[in-house]
Amino acid sequence: MLNHLSPKKLRPGKRTLALWARKKPSTLVVFVHGFGGDGIDTWLNFPNLLLTAPKGGKCDLIFYDYDSLQARAAASAGLLEQFLSKLLFNPANFINESADGRLRPANFRYRKILIVAHSLGAIVSRLALLRARRANLTWVRSAKLVLYAPAHTGASALDLAMTMLVGINSNFGAAAVPAPLLFQFQSLQDLSTGCPTLLRLESDTEELLADPGNKFLIARKVVLGEFDRIVNPDAFLDDPNPIVIPELDHSEVCKPPRDTSAAMIELLKVIP
Repeated sequence: MLNHLSPKKLRPGKRTLALWARKKPSTLVVFVHGFGGDGIDTWLNFPNLLLTAPKGGKCDLIFYDYDSLQARAAASAGLLEQFLSKLLFNPANFINESADGRLRPANFRYRKILIVAHSLGAIVSRLALLRARRANLTWVRSAKLVLYAPAHTGASALDLAMTMLVGINSNFGAAAVPAPLLFQFQSLQDLSTGCPTLLRLESDTEELLADPGNKFLIARKVVLGEFDRIVNPDAFLDDPNPIVIPELDHSEVCKPPRDTSAAMIELLKVIP
């Protein structure tokens, strides 16, 4: 970790970690996991690959953790927006307190904010951006979305639950999720195609996209695995066509084994 300090634990979440660059960076990269995921384990090799990539040294990295099982997506989005707003209101103060020293000058600001999200994390991240836009927060216009296997147009919630929680790919398709499972894992209510959360997300985003100043709501890049049996692969509004990586499934698409892997290359293309 020559270019970054040792990991710093942040709140909220049990495993939210920050890797602050030693030299003043231009970009903040925030990773947001999906249903049943983890701030670190979801992304597996991304941390190490970014720490050794030349572009990675120019970035502060945050692996954001939240309760993706018991909390509804809107509540998780509220926490994410509040976290980002606190950090970006005065990044020097936030970072220096976390780093236990004067790592950033008082006038420090990021030029670009990348939110990299997987599965349910795409819904949470989009809702967080909508919250920030409604509050007229200035940082939101510097944000860019990079999405891996996003569930923003729906997912097979039962398949997702069985795969993430039990390790079994049930392949039940559109089968209804049992009520006890919905009660225990509240976020499943926000994943089914045509559910109120996704319909509202689409309509609110479409309304704001009528203003050219809200182009940050369009994903910069969408990446899918060829064998993803979980998420609906349809494009979300004006998002670009997904980049499909051969032979990868829903989980594998966000776990690149090396820096030459397609999933890693697509992220590096967006980092200045």
